[in-house]
This record gives sequence, C-alpha cells and structure tokens, in this order.
Amino acid sequence: MIMQHTQKQHKTSRRGFSLIELLVTMAVIAIVIAIIVPTLGGARNTAKAAATQSELTAIGAAAQQYYTDTARQPGYFTARQMGDPANDGRGFTGMQNVMLDLAGGIVDPAASGMNIVEVGPTGDDMVKVDLTLIGTTEAGGGYYTPDESRFVAQDGTGAGAMERTVPSAWRAENAHMALPSVVDSFGTPILAWQQDNALQPVAEVEDFVQNSYSGDVAARYYLASNAGLLKTGQLGKRGKSAALTTANGEHSVIGDMVTDEKRFEYLMILLGSPTVPNINNGALPSATRGKLVFHSGGIDAIYMGSKERGGRASSLKFWQSFWSDGPDGTRLTDGPGPDAKVESIDLLDQFDDMIESVGN
Repeated sequence: MIMQHTQKQHKTSRRGFSLIELLVTMAVIAIVIAIIVPTLGGARNTAKAAATQSELTAIGAAAQQYYTDTARQPGYFTARQMGDPANDGRGFTGMQNVMLDLAGGIVDPAASGMNIVEVGPTGDDMVKVDLTLIGTTEAGGGYYTPDESRFVAQDGTGAGAMERTVPSAWRAENAHMALPSVVDSFGTPILAWQQDNALQPVAEVEDFVQNSYSGDVAARYYLASNAGLLKTGQLGKRGKSAALTTANGEHSVIGDMVTDEKRFEYLMILLGSPTVPNINNGALPSATRGKLVFHSGGIDAIYMGSKERGGRASSLKFWQSFWSDGPDGTRLTDGPGPDAKVESIDLLDQFDDMIESVGN
C-alpha cells in the first residue's frame, strides 16, 4: 500500500518553468517585438509617403489644369504680395493662397457671418472667404477638393498652430488660423512656393531668395510667404518646432534657427533646378524647379530637418549639385576649382522631403 501511494504521487507531480527559462522566454519575446514593431512602423511610413506623393501629384495636376484654363498659375495674390514684410507676422501661407483659386470660397467683400473670414498677406491685400463654400464650386474653385482629413485648420485646437507675431493684426491672424491648410499623410501642412516673375538673371543670392520683398530687387522666392509655418513651435499633427531647437536638437534648416546664409543655401537646394548649371556663377541656381513647388516635410514631419543626412552635413552648398573636384569626385566647400568636373545630382535627396513642381 505504501508503494502504491508513492507511485501515485510520482505520476501526478508536475515540473514548472525555472526562473532562467522564464527569463529566456521573455528575452526572446522582447527581441521579436523589437524586430517586428520597427518593421511595421517602416511599412506604415512607406505607405504614408506614397500617399503623400500621390497627393502632391494631384495638387500639381489641378494647378496645371488651372493654368491651362486661365493662363496664369493659381494663387489669388501674387508672389510679391505674399512676400511682403507684413506677411512675415500675419501667417498667411502660400498654400492657403493657392487654394483660394483651386478650392475657392471667395465671396463678396460685403459678406458677413459666422463662417466668413477675411484673409490676405497685408492689411491692404485681403479677401473674404466663406469657410463652408470651400471646395463646393459655388464660390470659384472646383479644381481641387481636399478630403476633410487632409484639410485642417492650424488653430491649435486639433493639429498644429500658426505663428502669430503681430498683435495689431490679431483679427487677420485668427482668420488665417481658421482658414484650413492642406496637410500630408503625416498631418504636416504642405507648403506652396510661388515664383515671382523677376526678370533679372540670378547674379546674387538675393536674386533667387529673400526673407521678404524689399521693394527694390525682386527675388524668385520669399520666405515670408510661408513664415506662418516656418516660425511655428507647433508644426502639424506631431507638434514639432520648425523654428526652435527641440529637446533632441531638431529643427528646420530653413526656419529661424539658422543664419540667413545657411537658410538661403538650403532654399536654393530645395527650389533651384538641379539640372541646369549656372555658367556665369556656378554657386547659384540659373533656373527654378518650377513656377509652383509643392513641398511636404516627409516622414520626419519637418521641413528639411536638421537630423536628416543633409541637415547634419557640415557643409552643403548648392553648387555641389553640379561640380566635383579631382579624380575621386571630392567636393570642396569653397566652390568649384580648376579641375572641376560637371555632373548633375539632386542634393534634396539627402532629405526625406517630397516635392511636386509645376510650370518648369
């Protein structure tokens, strides 16, 4: 009987996991998660990037159709009006201006009501918009109607906010924040860079880009046209700071965090043609990418981010798009030397930003 009882106990006993086995199992699970999560995140980012490029292409096609119908590029106010120094603090952006023509919404100057806002780059250049009529063809437009999820006011209540720096213009600033901005798949507002019809050749940097229109020499592009987003500390859905250094030191290299010299160099890389060398001054663009350039900040949700390969470069100059020195293709920082070789690369590829050019 004693032997039978012992055998019965032996048959029903169970062996559990040891502490070491549990730790090994947990480590394996952690490794699998570490492998899978970034892969899934990368796949999502790739899909969003593809959707953003498709969106940029659709906007570009709408702009091209508008030009075909009207013989002018979309943008209710001219590039020079958008580049007025006053707009540096008002926050009316290039894409908002373009959408006045593509999506419509403009109503009679005498119109009033809860849904009516008055917008424009200066106190003298303004127009009234009915927010409920945008994209309906009842008040112009009809060329492009963004999905509701891609047409988001940067008013600080949902995703992002515009920079407001001019207290005397608070009404206009609030209106500009209420006027929806077109956002990409990452929730970041898309910029529109409108080319000024300046006639002089590009002999100096100021012939290509300026902070704002000086009233003297015209540039091809003006930073003031997008200052409302390039100066904000709450950019898009992720709330990044385009203008200021964040906790990890990230910022936009075309924002206020860098010197004018460096900012203009990056803007020439962004907006200058990477295929047409300037035979008179190889350090400057001879042509632009387009009459209109639509610009997404890309996966990192910031315009030409300082943490990207191009943003981290100790020296990145526009002329490096065309000239290399020496047999090994070494790029110097002082400009093309006597042994320079001509080539054509796009330095914008060193950023994850995406663009669509219209009217080359």
